[in-house]
Amino acid sequence: MLHILHVPHTSCACCTHGVDERVPEGHPGEEVFLDEEFKRRAREALKEAYEKKLGDFDNYQFIVKSGSPDVEIIRYAKENAVDMIVMGALGKAEQDRMVHGSTVANVSKYAHCHVMAIRNPAKQFTLPGNMY
Repeated sequence: MLHILHVPHTSCACCTHGVDERVPEGHPGEEVFLDEEFKRRAREALKEAYEKKLGDFDNYQFIVKSGSPDVEIIRYAKENAVDMIVMGALGKAEQDRMVHGSTVANVSKYAHCHVMAIRNPAKQFTLPGNMY
């Protein structure tokens, strides 16, 4: 089963839970940043972006969660016995990374399974000067 999971970043610094903390869907303790209509529209956007690329492959599902992206990705992977996590390394703003850390770095450090980060070729690092 291919799980296509999206956890939108929030500006709230207090939205993290521990990975092993169980917060049931719909529970008042669940983050209230994304209502059901937003999640539905986000799932539709995922379908529009990825369904054609999946071709004849039909063993997949689209999921939208709210909360801290690294924690929610790790929690979802653990609860669903995911064998491998594949993530896009988009590169956040430097200031946001200093405050919250890299989602890819946190997931690869704490996930129970292998993590593969796919770089965005449009955001290649270039060494200063004529080193190469």
